[in-house]
Amino acid sequence: MDGGQRSGRRCHDPTEKIKRLKKLFVQAYSKVDLELLAILNKQLIEDERHDNPMTADQLRARISEFIRTEYKAYFFMEEGEVRGYPLVNIAGSFFI
Repeated sequence: MDGGQRSGRRCHDPTEKIKRLKKLFVQAYSKVDLELLAILNKQLIEDERHDNPMTADQLRARISEFIRTEYKAYFFMEEGEVRGYPLVNIAGSFFI
């Protein structure tokens, strides 16, 4: 195909993605972030229209238990703002 196109879609400059990723960094969770994690989790549940009826307080308690046991939490940060978060099960098995 000609002009950098495949399947009718235009290819984007990969350097633009690299520039954007340079602005994104990971910040480890600390105990003062528990409220923020609960709020973000509640927003995710609502955005996905999930049927989970838990309140922010209930989610806070649940996340607190996760982090106390086998999970770690992180924030994806960009220009001082939270762009997302993962809860990672560090006790899980990895397959290669």
